[in-house]
Amino acid sequence: MAGAPKESGGKLTAAASEDWVRAVRNRWDVGYSASQRWRREARRGFNYYENSQRPPAVDGYEDVLFITLNLVKARLDTKLGILTDAKPRPELVGRGAEDTEVAAAYKDLLQYSLEEDKVDSRILDAVGDMMKCGLGVLEEEFNPDMKQLTKHGWAPGKIELSVGDPLSYVVDPA
Repeated sequence: MAGAPKESGGKLTAAASEDWVRAVRNRWDVGYSASQRWRREARRGFNYYENSQRPPAVDGYEDVLFITLNLVKARLDTKLGILTDAKPRPELVGRGAEDTEVAAAYKDLLQYSLEEDKVDSRILDAVGDMMKCGLGVLEEEFNPDMKQLTKHGWAPGKIELSVGDPLSYVVDPA
């Protein structure tokens, strides 16, 4: 995709705007079609983990009951516990001497957020998704309107972490 749309006298022209929209749409289409194969495989991974391992219907065997022993789920759950055993530890350092107190306050804020928001379970979910389909997503958001009390006093902002659905993402093939 070429750079930003060209301006004419400081204003965006209609033609440049349409070219920009067309280029973005083209990029989306390329990414979406490239990710379709991955989505099918990811969905298969989730289904396999959830014990939906029935083979495709074969002529003459539509009414056959397939029973599967799901050893994959137990093994992945065991590995998931091992991989996520250690808790995340934030380490923040100020850029200069005057930033040391600010860094310490933000470190406490981040540590408090990690404990208060039950980040361990969110990390567990994201790593579990990664093991099942190859992509685990943690979405981070900073809310500047909230304040948190730390041992250094009130600190502005709250870090919010959530788990994203990996099947709702389109990977840029570029």
